[in-house]
Amino acid sequence: LRGCEELGAWNYLLSDGKVLYAHRFGRTMCVLARHDAVLVASEPITDEPWTDVPEGSLMRVEQSDAPHVVHLPRTP
Repeated sequence: LRGCEELGAWNYLLSDGKVLYAHRFGRTMCVLARHDAVLVASEPITDEPWTDVPEGSLMRVEQSDAPHVVHLPRTP
């Protein structure tokens, strides 16, 4: 999405109920992986140790016994 700065800043989440995709573009986004859930938010909503999502990142969160986050590689 390089060159799309004129569109503004936005994050998006897309899910089919089994896999969640989250993309950060121009706004903050953070993620918290717990033993039974993954939380994604624009900013931390608890006192737990949230991780900042890098600008331009696309994450894939898969449903499993222990949910996990995969940061998908950026294309040049």
